[in-house]
Amino acid sequence: MRILGIDPGYDRCGWAVIEQVGNQVTVIAYDCLTPPKKSDKLERFQLLWQSLAEIFTQYQPEELAIESLYFSRNVSTALPVSEVRGLLFGLAFEKGIPITEYAPNQIKLSVTGYGRADKTQVLTMITKLLGLEKSPKIDDTGDALAVALTHATYCRNQRKL
Repeated sequence: MRILGIDPGYDRCGWAVIEQVGNQVTVIAYDCLTPPKKSDKLERFQLLWQSLAEIFTQYQPEELAIESLYFSRNVSTALPVSEVRGLLFGLAFEKGIPITEYAPNQIKLSVTGYGRADKTQVLTMITKLLGLEKSPKIDDTGDALAVALTHATYCRNQRKL
């Protein structure tokens, strides 16, 4: 199963593609989309749509795992992030790809065993669990890897039931 994990964002949208065969998880690719800050809202959305469409086409994910919307400090970012999520949902619906959402505390619990883990703990575990040579430089990319791994773990556990 090929999973596209997304940490949706307006300024930075982390993405990761992993493949799960049995209990083995392999990292295929990951990065972070960063539209130019000087772009207006519609230009950003167009750039994100085009980039994400290319990712869907190039990597052919079978499932989309996305971090659910969570905001506690900066409520003003909630609307643009929601709109980016809408772009992702549209692309997934267009391709017939199932979507699963995970709350940040679910992802942290799945990856570290502790639902209130900090970013450093999550990145450390992602690096170890996925056999990466070094931690991703951008938190959003690490979060995308974490949500993809969470989905792989969830799917593997569901098959065992």
